[in-house]
Amino acid sequence: MIKRRHVVVILCSAAALLFAACKSTPKAEEKKTTPAPTEETKTPDKTPETKNDYSEANAALLKKVEDARSAALAAGADSVNQAGYGAAEAEYETEKAAVASSTADLSVALNDLIARYKCAFFIRTA
Repeated sequence: MIKRRHVVVILCSAAALLFAACKSTPKAEEKKTTPAPTEETKTPDKTPETKNDYSEANAALLKKVEDARSAALAAGADSVNQAGYGAAEAEYETEKAAVASSTADLSVALNDLIARYKCAFFIRTA
C-alpha cells in the first residue's frame, strides 16, 4: 500500500518536472532601425492650417436639446423634478449662449444636456 503511494507521488513529481521543463522562452524580437529623417528628406507641409468649425454641428445638437427640453416639459418634468429640471435649464441657457458665440466643439456638453432633459422626468427628489 505504501509502495503504491510512493509510486504515485514519484509519478506526479516527474510529471510536474516535465511540464516545468517544457516551458518555452519568448524569443527576442529583432529591432528594425529606420534611419532618422534628414533635413533633405523632410517635405514642407504646403497645406494651410484649417481651424475646426463646429458651429453647424453645435446648432444641430442644440436643436436636439430643444426637442428633448420640449419633451421634458410635455411630460411634466418641471413640476415633478424641480431641482433636476432647474439645473438643466441653467445649463441650457449657458450652452445656448456658448453655441451662439463659439465655434469650438460643444458636443460633450450638449449631449450631457440632452441626457439631463431625458432623465429630468424620471428622477424624483425628496
